[in-house]
Amino acid sequence: MKKDVEAVASFYAEDAIAYPPNEPAAVGRAAAEKVWAAYFADPTFSISWKTVHAGVSKSGDIGFTAGTYEDSFKGPDGKRVTEKGKYLCTWRKEKNGKWKAMADGTSVVRSFLASSNSFSYHTTFPPNAVSREFTCQVGAFKTILSTL
Repeated sequence: MKKDVEAVASFYAEDAIAYPPNEPAAVGRAAAEKVWAAYFADPTFSISWKTVHAGVSKSGDIGFTAGTYEDSFKGPDGKRVTEKGKYLCTWRKEKNGKWKAMADGTSVVRSFLASSNSFSYHTTFPPNAVSREFTCQVGAFKTILSTL
């Protein structure tokens, strides 16, 4: 796998928001690039995606891709860590006709689901919108993810 941070960052809009797992949101293309640079700095990191669904608005200027991903890396204990999850990315057609990612997020269904029957998370979407705190039962969360 070629690890070209600039190439990956070029897919993001200037005002994009990336939601990396277990990290704060990365607001802006430069912030998303830093996230990817940190991943790619690890020589053991690899990632692959499979798009399962895609669509475009009737107006033709907003779209989405959704599917599965798998990443792996060497954990702090030296053992290989593999994460499988789902992703959803919204895209905007720019004035120049190119599609750029607006919001790029993944599911995290690894350690916290194995250790708890419920969990809480905090979200604000879109930016500057009303912020909400959610508590979810693990079974319900798994059901939600399975519908993506």
